[in-house]
Amino acid sequence: MEKDAASKRWVLWAARINQAEDSVDTHAARFDPPTLLMPGAAAERGTKANAAAPPVFASPPAADTASRLLHHQRMAAVLRGAVEGFDLTGAELCLLDDTTAELRVAVDFGDGPAAAPRPLESAEADLAAMAGGAVVLEDEGMVAEWGTPRRCRAAVCVPVASDATIHGTLWLYSAGPRAFSDGHVQLIEIVAGRLAVEIERRALLDAADAAVGRGVDAAPRNPTSARPAEATPAASVPAAAPAAVDELEVAGHVIEGNPDAFYGRYRLADGRLLVLAGAPIDAPAITGADAANAARVARYTARSLAESAYDAGELLTRVSRRVWRSTVGGEGVSLAALLIDPEECTGTVALAGSAAVLSVRASGVRKRLTDAPPLGWDDAELYQSTPLELSPRERLILAAADPRHANAEAIDRLAAGFRGLSAESHRAMPAERAVAILAEQRNPPQAMAAIRWR
Repeated sequence: MEKDAASKRWVLWAARINQAEDSVDTHAARFDPPTLLMPGAAAERGTKANAAAPPVFASPPAADTASRLLHHQRMAAVLRGAVEGFDLTGAELCLLDDTTAELRVAVDFGDGPAAAPRPLESAEADLAAMAGGAVVLEDEGMVAEWGTPRRCRAAVCVPVASDATIHGTLWLYSAGPRAFSDGHVQLIEIVAGRLAVEIERRALLDAADAAVGRGVDAAPRNPTSARPAEATPAASVPAAAPAAVDELEVAGHVIEGNPDAFYGRYRLADGRLLVLAGAPIDAPAITGADAANAARVARYTARSLAESAYDAGELLTRVSRRVWRSTVGGEGVSLAALLIDPEECTGTVALAGSAAVLSVRASGVRKRLTDAPPLGWDDAELYQSTPLELSPRERLILAAADPRHANAEAIDRLAAGFRGLSAESHRAMPAERAVAILAEQRNPPQAMAAIRWR
């Protein structure tokens, strides 16, 4: 039968957890009555504590502290259920940090120490999982090829995500080689979904507590509108309002109806600013889910690799290879990328696929397109950088367009929206207004980002 003994144990465990889901009694029957651990009592992580040893409190825990500890223990119980239900040896919940540069273990269960923080750039299996599918490693050869955070001989990695946010990954480990059926993988994905619910539940409570602390009514509890601070990917689409970075003003826009298009602005550790505008290519035989996965890989990888990229062309070359390795084949992403020093206002820009860059000044609009293929179509493609120096009150607009509207004539028609403006209007035009003018034109780019030296 498809469901073996391990699957049945997992189903029984899930039923027990679900029965207690709505109860506020902290001693409701699950695996064991939860034990509140104060910092420094028993085990630091709270997942390998000796259940026989009663907790010792120097003083009663504050309500918020107790709530957070219970949240941690609930997630630890989910990991424990998965490990025991599937007869495995360990599990780790790895969450993205604030900058989307590292994955850090938030909760772990089983033998062995928790994995150290890992740069997203080198986390091949995690990136592939967050791109939309489970990574199943059934023997030592596959483990060695992909690499795992913890020593093992078989493992499964699945994304921990909601419809709106990718929080990180869930790893399950086996001490010996073993096969995982499709049914097993589906159940593991359900476990990951449960963890995502716990993470967003904690975020809602934090948002409500913050609202009460400010003396206002708590915001409506919408799971997609609040994210935990430790798990919020920086690669999420930022707010449309302009942001100031030193002398630069940056704003972006994604056309409604293009959920997989994206833009982003990120301050790097070396002081440079990374600005992106991208969209997946709508190609025959490519499903919407596959296209969205390719765009997601490009966005996350661009952010994680930007720190070590010398210029924008090198960055796109490395991102393209990652998209090529992480997709089935045929998916592609158009991307315009800018790496710029906010103090000197000098940098490089690079384009892939149906992307363009426009320089908008009172004296005219200059445009640049590319014949380079989309990211992910050819792992040997080398993308070229163009050096730039932003002039005062110049607006630089990055755009990712539909391939049908990414030719010189179509871009000229878009640029015409700036040509009827007076010199004073150009001088006073903020970055936000620059992207709005393009968005108001017929057949606008799917994603745009504007940079202005104030």
